[in-house]
Amino acid sequence: MVKRMRKGFVIGFVLALLLAACGGGAPQPQMEESDFNTSISNFTSTASAVASEATQDLSLAALQELYSRSSFGQSLTVAVSELASLSRRNVVSVSEVEGLLQSIIPSFSELPREKWVWDSVNSGWQKASSYSGNHLIFEWTFENNGSHTAVLDIDWAHGQPTKKATTQNGTEVEVPQDVYITLKIDGRGNDYFEGRFKWYSGECGTIMEPTSVVLKSHIGSSVSLDLYFDYQVASNSITSKGSVTLKSDNDSAGIKWDVAANGKITRGEDCFMKEFEVADGHVKVEAFSTTSDGRQSVEFYTNFAINYSDDGQLDSVNLSNGYLTLNGEVAFTFDGVLDDENGNGIPGENVTVRFADGSKTLEQVLSDSGFSGISSYLPSY
Repeated sequence: MVKRMRKGFVIGFVLALLLAACGGGAPQPQMEESDFNTSISNFTSTASAVASEATQDLSLAALQELYSRSSFGQSLTVAVSELASLSRRNVVSVSEVEGLLQSIIPSFSELPREKWVWDSVNSGWQKASSYSGNHLIFEWTFENNGSHTAVLDIDWAHGQPTKKATTQNGTEVEVPQDVYITLKIDGRGNDYFEGRFKWYSGECGTIMEPTSVVLKSHIGSSVSLDLYFDYQVASNSITSKGSVTLKSDNDSAGIKWDVAANGKITRGEDCFMKEFEVADGHVKVEAFSTTSDGRQSVEFYTNFAINYSDDGQLDSVNLSNGYLTLNGEVAFTFDGVLDDENGNGIPGENVTVRFADGSKTLEQVLSDSGFSGISSYLPSY
């Protein structure tokens, strides 16, 4: 469990990362604040317009229908609501977090290998008793400028066999190492999703805690969505990098990230991760959109170091050598100690944001941007 942060800190930390910087000597800001505000607003509008075109593709429309008809879709919606509720509380127990994860990713003593067909008359899934394969298959029809048939085929052991792992409550379950999923619309298509997993293995045997997750997918034709996600847990660090790209005709939009945190991982007697005390790391995020009007891009990066109080709580974060670029220009530089020293619920009075026409504290930037009310969304300590 990651140690919790003091009031006014959590959301400010996230916002600061999105305002952040790249190490190696900060350049001089080239944009005035008013120009930056206009440019970032234009970028956001363009990226949103590209994203809204996703519903035009048959594959993406088919997955939306599957989501709405599945218990997974309902569980995910409930989980998001529960997560929002938990985030406003001071203390969240390990069992509550485990329950939330299980509602999203259920455990199976054996992974299901069967075929289910959507019964549009009775609005429910019917198991195909004649199926004897070793995949999990869903088949359904949907309407999108005519009637179409979709088939989702899940191969649990595409390149490597599945294995057994122990959950935190001691139950043995089957987990995949190499999953490959295909989606066909009316018998055609090259849509796929690939997931490769490594599970923690030690003196407790193999447990249901991933130490490596690599996901790749390509969905859609007229509009396509490409995903890459990489998550790695080492002895003293956790890293994540990846990208999401949406393409439609000559338009595209996407985001890339590279996050690394170094620190101390503590495991319990059952070998599951009990705590990750972060010491330092970096965050880099890049976003872009390309339309007939040209290409726009944003890049931000920060190095950070965590400061703990005497009682072991997260107290503040040092942000150093930071800057944000917009369409290749340095919009502002950024550094300082992120905290809420004055206790007004708006973090950042000790962080300086420098534009070409002057400097402001992060607290002032948040207030000017309409974030002065974020304290109502933060836990109270």
